[in-house]
Formats: sequence, C-alpha cells, structure tokens
Amino acid sequence: MKQLSLFDNVANRVALLDREIKSAMNEACKHFCSRNRVSREEVVDRMNALALQAGVRLTGGNAKQLSDQILAKWLSPSSPEHMPSHRALAVFCDVVGSLEPLAVQAAVHGGTVIDESQRLRLEQAEVEDQIKALQRRKKQLESIR
Repeated sequence: MKQLSLFDNVANRVALLDREIKSAMNEACKHFCSRNRVSREEVVDRMNALALQAGVRLTGGNAKQLSDQILAKWLSPSSPEHMPSHRALAVFCDVVGSLEPLAVQAAVHGGTVIDESQRLRLEQAEVEDQIKALQRRKKQLESIR
C-alpha cells in the first residue's frame, strides 16, 4: 500500500483516493493471482459467485454480472470514471484476501485497518492493561485498611 502523506491536506488526499484504491486493488489482484496461480477471469468468476450467494449486484446499469472488462477498468488507476461500489469493493477484498484497498480509504481519515489476529492482540493488550489497573487499585485499597 502506498502511504498517503500526513502532511497533505485532506482535499489532496481525497482527490487521490480513487487512484490509490485502484492501485491497491491492482496490487492485491496481482498478488492473489500469482500466489494462487489463477487468472483475473477466475477472480471475476469468484466475485460473481460470492455476489450471487450474497444477493448483491456488483455492477450498475444493465449488466447482471461483473465482466473481465469491468474488473480491468476497476484495477486501472488511469480509468477514474470506473470505480467499484462499496459492495463490489467488499466482495473483491474477500475474494483476493486483502484489506489494502480498505486501508487506503481509512488512511485518508487517519485510520487504519487491522485483521483478526491484530484485533485479538490489541484486545489482549487492553485486557492486560485493565488487569494491571485493577491490581494497582487493589493494592491501594489494601493499604487503606
């Protein structure tokens, strides 16, 4: 993922958002295809299957399913007028197993995206902090007696 500069103003970050999301999608798709030895057409098939299962449409207009040509436009930073919907982006991220396109979106607002293992480690650290605070409080109460 290309990290957006914290020194840029929000307007500049938002202006670059579509291109950065498309770049992240393109890299995620390349990585998925090479790692799993599948083609973009297979990504399209998997996205269409998941969308059908979820009961959502990936494209607007008259198209019933995502095509190879539309995915190619979504992955091309030089094609700014073709952006996936939030549902299509969610399906894409699930199929290719990458949160990077969502991380780009979060970065614009100073946020970050974490996976399940990172979430569990964070929760564990928070629980450990609570335990330490309770132990300190317990010692304070014991010293009052």
